[in-house]
Amino acid sequence: MRKAGFAMRKAGFGMRRERLRLLAAAAVLPLLGIAACSSSGSTSSGSASSSGSASSSSHTLTLAVVPKSLGFDYWTHLHDGAKCAAGKLGNVTINWNGVAAETDVTGEVSMLNGYIDRGVNGLIYAATDAKALLPVTAKAQAAHIPVYNIDSGTTPQQVPLFATDNLKGANEVAGLMNTYLHGHGKVAIIEFQPGSMTDNQRKQGFVQGLTAYPGLHLVADQADGSDASRALTVTNDILTANPNLNGIFGSNEPSVIGASQAVRHPVSNGDTGVYVVTKQNMNQPQFQAILAPSCSNPPIPPDDPWLKYVHMS
Repeated sequence: MRKAGFAMRKAGFGMRRERLRLLAAAAVLPLLGIAACSSSGSTSSGSASSSGSASSSSHTLTLAVVPKSLGFDYWTHLHDGAKCAAGKLGNVTINWNGVAAETDVTGEVSMLNGYIDRGVNGLIYAATDAKALLPVTAKAQAAHIPVYNIDSGTTPQQVPLFATDNLKGANEVAGLMNTYLHGHGKVAIIEFQPGSMTDNQRKQGFVQGLTAYPGLHLVADQADGSDASRALTVTNDILTANPNLNGIFGSNEPSVIGASQAVRHPVSNGDTGVYVVTKQNMNQPQFQAILAPSCSNPPIPPDDPWLKYVHMS
């Protein structure tokens, strides 16, 4: 890759699409165990306690799996992971649904409450808002429905959460920018949905990381509502206001898509090469497990368009 005027990072911090499938599968499997092993109807996992609404593995279990939204490649692979795990288990039915936009917090709350009222056997969801979704978890637990969060949880976190280390990942972004920009430059962050756990943690980690590099200056912070078109507009606005900008942290998939489009068609002159980097935040055995081809982790074809966004080290 050529010398970059803009340094960006594919969000997920090690959660490539293979890991996302595994996270979804990992969330499905414990729910089956809860229902199958809890003859008394109660169980605990980590710091959370839930009650299973099914008492025998011979019964078909209905699990509601709700991402933050539908439509993006990121969540499509989560769906693939859930279907893969359900197919292997044999007695699990996945009800997959989500709101059209991650900004529709009210819609997600309503959808999840609907699943609870219908009496699903388990609830797996990514919280669009860390505080607003907490009552949903409490309602499900009161109804003895096991709950797991994926990707993004609640504040406080009352149930198990399957996710990557967003604080550490975003902290590493600052280090990557420092390396690419040789210790000096103006940088910006494009948030997606302030209030969600992942957004809050990624911003926090990035800002904290920058404190270690006094030559890097954060000059812009805007949110795109997890909308790629909005991210394009936001990035162009940032470039117009900061024509000498050197780095952009696009903090999720739509942010990266929109920002990449903006720097390919810049509103200012100069070098607009883009580094989009993903690093693993896992130890070597975990890394190898994720790369091993399986139902939940098929091999990546060499012409996969996502490879242009990934640099593994």
